[in-house]
Amino acid sequence: MTSNDSTTPHASLDRRTLLKRAGVVGATAVWAVPTITSTGSAWAVGSPAPGGGGDPVPVPTGTVKGKVVDGATLRPVAGATVTAGTVSATTAADGTYTLAKVASGSASVSVSAPGYTTATAQVDVPANASVTRDFALSTTGSFRAILSWGNVSDLDLYVSGPKPDGTRFTASYNNYRPVPYVSLDVDSRNPGGTETTTITVDTLGGSFVPGEYRVWAYNYSGSPAYDTNGARLSLFGPSAQLGTWDAAAAGGSASDRYWYVVAFTVAADGSVTALDVKQQRRADAAGL
Repeated sequence: MTSNDSTTPHASLDRRTLLKRAGVVGATAVWAVPTITSTGSAWAVGSPAPGGGGDPVPVPTGTVKGKVVDGATLRPVAGATVTAGTVSATTAADGTYTLAKVASGSASVSVSAPGYTTATAQVDVPANASVTRDFALSTTGSFRAILSWGNVSDLDLYVSGPKPDGTRFTASYNNYRPVPYVSLDVDSRNPGGTETTTITVDTLGGSFVPGEYRVWAYNYSGSPAYDTNGARLSLFGPSAQLGTWDAAAAGGSASDRYWYVVAFTVAADGSVTALDVKQQRRADAAGL
């Protein structure tokens, strides 16, 4: 005899019907692995509950908040879109944003705005708590190194690179504009500061000056050391972010004052032909 019991699972039932029967449709929680599998005698939706039941297990969420500024001027960027997975927000007039209900764990957070290169960072989102992640954006068309830090009063950003005559320059707080195509835009001497150096097209030659550029920082204050002062370096190219590095993850002694972050080689058209991540703390800047 054929059973007409409408509760009997059947392979022809569509996904939405199955999700409705499992109580998932219309739910507001974030669910782990929302897939449907047949056990042969019953249907399981998502991960089983700790007690052994068949209900999905909610994934803990947290909040990401912060501020988005222009890396060269440090002015707030309003109207930028900040995204983490399926969660997004728009920055307010003061550049602030809040992303609520982001799945806990490592999240890729990106920031985009007209006229700027998209910035991306991995953020550890705590469960049932919040984390702050600020962003400094770079306008398109130039190379830009942006150094930020936390509880140390003063770090200094250095960039060295090639001159058209084959010699090298160094841009720093005591030589803001060593060549026409490189400038230290921001020199900060405050806790939680940001410093920015921009490399543009050489107006004399109409193209980027090719060769190897090197980026490093100096802990002018000396303390706190790099393992705890929150130093971070972001490097942008004319159309894409090249990388972001934290001083706490660098090799060498935490008490060394120099942090050699990265070297990159640029062609005349602005393409990057080599990116050499150093991530090394050192006692001096010899050879840089």
